[in-house]
Amino acid sequence: MPKIQIRNFSLSIVTVLIGLNSFSETKVVQSEYRRPFVSPISQDQAASILSILKKDASPKTRAIKNIPYYQGGGSHNAAAKALSEDEKWNICLADENRFMEIKSQLLDKFEKNFLSKNSLNLMKQFSSSPQWTSLTSPLKVSKRVDNIDIYSNLKVKILKKNSEIKKDIDAYFSKFQSIDYADFQVQKFIAPKNYRENNSYTFSKVDIEMKMDIRGVDKEKSLRQDRAVVKATLVKEKNKWVFNKINILNFESLMNKKPFFKDITQESGLNKIVSYQRLEAIRRGGYAIAASDYNNDGFTDLYVGSYGNGEIYKGSKNGDFIKEKDSGINEERYVKSAAWVDLDNDDNKDLVLVKFIPNEEVTKKSTAYTYNNSIVIYQNKGNGKFVKAPSIKETDPTADAMPMAIADFNNDGLLDLYVGYPGSKDFTSYSSGNSNFGLKTQGVYLNKGNFVFEPQIMSDYLPNNFEKFSHLQKLFPHSASAVDFNQDGLMDIIVIDDRGNLSPAYENIGGGKF
Repeated sequence: MPKIQIRNFSLSIVTVLIGLNSFSETKVVQSEYRRPFVSPISQDQAASILSILKKDASPKTRAIKNIPYYQGGGSHNAAAKALSEDEKWNICLADENRFMEIKSQLLDKFEKNFLSKNSLNLMKQFSSSPQWTSLTSPLKVSKRVDNIDIYSNLKVKILKKNSEIKKDIDAYFSKFQSIDYADFQVQKFIAPKNYRENNSYTFSKVDIEMKMDIRGVDKEKSLRQDRAVVKATLVKEKNKWVFNKINILNFESLMNKKPFFKDITQESGLNKIVSYQRLEAIRRGGYAIAASDYNNDGFTDLYVGSYGNGEIYKGSKNGDFIKEKDSGINEERYVKSAAWVDLDNDDNKDLVLVKFIPNEEVTKKSTAYTYNNSIVIYQNKGNGKFVKAPSIKETDPTADAMPMAIADFNNDGLLDLYVGYPGSKDFTSYSSGNSNFGLKTQGVYLNKGNFVFEPQIMSDYLPNNFEKFSHLQKLFPHSASAVDFNQDGLMDIIVIDDRGNLSPAYENIGGGKF
């Protein structure tokens, strides 16, 4: 088995679009919480992978060399002399500032010119001696997937004359009836030593690597998406950044006659949901949404959380949604996570809410609201009505609860909860946060029946384990998932950190301990 090297890892969140007028079976969704996913690998193989994860996932400071290219990573090699850690960081920060300058002057306008199919303005973004890979080379069908034809270039043609480049760009734009989306996402940004002026932070030439994604409708009214890897060299001419070379690699064009999905937001009535400016935590992402048939009428319903009061929308056979005004759900604000799950095994979906509220407001009364708890549970009585369950005793949470994972962690047939408390409204801050010593950034709550939940002391919080305890205080949980990653029949937890720290994985050792 090949060795796996993992330094920093993240969990991709896969969004599944569902036709809301034809709901999925809720019992299948429920069983996903109860039974581990059956993996094609054996338990021995899973144990081997886990041992590698454990060995390579001890808390550590991220090395400069591991910083992504688009954040100035690799720049510590730019100077001829040996550099201190502070000097390396200074170069990284200087390069990131220069990148933002290039993005504003050149890259953002490049995308806009593609969207507007403006070849004249595009040509103004090239140097006096440009190089361009033709976008109009003959295509061939390389494969067909789910009624989508995928084309690739038969050959690569390099153009160097301005007149030829403009003609090629015009010909490419002429293939589209409209371009609806254009994105050139920078993956790498490199200025080696020979590009820099006297081995300094300053340079007037840089190499970048981008992912190209162009989407629109072609002349035959087929949906078209073109994608490629773009390697470009940028230079500064007359105090302005321009493209000198653009090499387009691995070009693919995807075409389909009709879309798989239709935007029915307006038709469904969901465009009427009240929107709020997220000034309280502008960089903390959106609020909660949960979908399930909570009233067992055969149609998918929604709970939508927000800065204001969360709301329930009942689905109908027409595919539209009607705001429910008499469900028994109180005016719960700041709901960041929500889930419809059967907590008492009565085949009715209860509602679990996690609220993004400051620690000091958990026990204090506001002029408008009383904040009882970060975790709020409503019991589904089976008649479309809900009653509020007893509050969960949260033991010394940091603040601002956000991610939630639900599974039967102790295999007693009842679903349990994991909740993370980032404790900082702005995750872009370089500081370690303002949390008081001893406050916990995450918690597991075991379901004891009748909507009583018992806080579980995670093994990492034991008093004699100071190193792990202090490390976890610096954790800023942004997302979490429950999965049996070592295939031993016990549901484990993966937590995604949003501050550049290591994202931890917790092994369930039995009894809901990790």
